[in-house]
Amino acid sequence: MKYIEPTARELGNDRILSVADVCNLMGFCPTVAAQFMKESGYCLAIHRRLFILESSLIKYLHDLEVA
Repeated sequence: MKYIEPTARELGNDRILSVADVCNLMGFCPTVAAQFMKESGYCLAIHRRLFILESSLIKYLHDLEVA
């Protein structure tokens, strides 16, 4: 697992990941990372910026793996 830049913010025990954080984690370009976040159904849009909770991203990846 790659190191996440300090731009990730914490919400309780969970981190809020931006498009840039998902790019670093998954190795996607920003366009693909944003599309991936939207397809997950767990994406949060705040002031036209996209965010996803780290636990939601992991759950979505697990759901993809099982399917």
